[in-house]
Amino acid sequence: MHAERSSSNTGQVFFGLLPEFDPDPALWGRIRLLDLRHVRRRRYIRLGMLGGACAALLLLVGLGLPGSSWQAGVAVELASSQLTSRQLQERLASLPGRHDDFRASSDLRVIDAELQAAYDRNATDVELKALWKLRNEVLRSLAADGHPVQSLTRI
Repeated sequence: MHAERSSSNTGQVFFGLLPEFDPDPALWGRIRLLDLRHVRRRRYIRLGMLGGACAALLLLVGLGLPGSSWQAGVAVELASSQLTSRQLQERLASLPGRHDDFRASSDLRVIDAELQAAYDRNATDVELKALWKLRNEVLRSLAADGHPVQSLTRI
């Protein structure tokens, strides 16, 4: 207990040795000014973050709208692939001896089933475009190749 008194007395003695003075009257003004700067800086940071988030949201909404320019290009390519597929199908049907090629018709049935499944699950235009492109490649190879037996290799 005596040791506790000496440590508290030591603290009083230590603080008693410190000089006493009156602070500069402008000190509180400088402290307030510095605090105001910090508040403004935090406000600008928050506003900047909010603005960036709004810009990102607008960008996502703009890219996701059905009429946006990048989706319009994909939609045009998709329609072109469908038209090409129809033309290739007609050309293949007009060639003699192509009705007996069971492997070719099975490849087309597999691709058509995948296309139907993609349409059923509301697949994106990009996915549909890839499937139509694959279908067109098979039709082109069947129409151009003199060998009736050819199959699609899936990796």
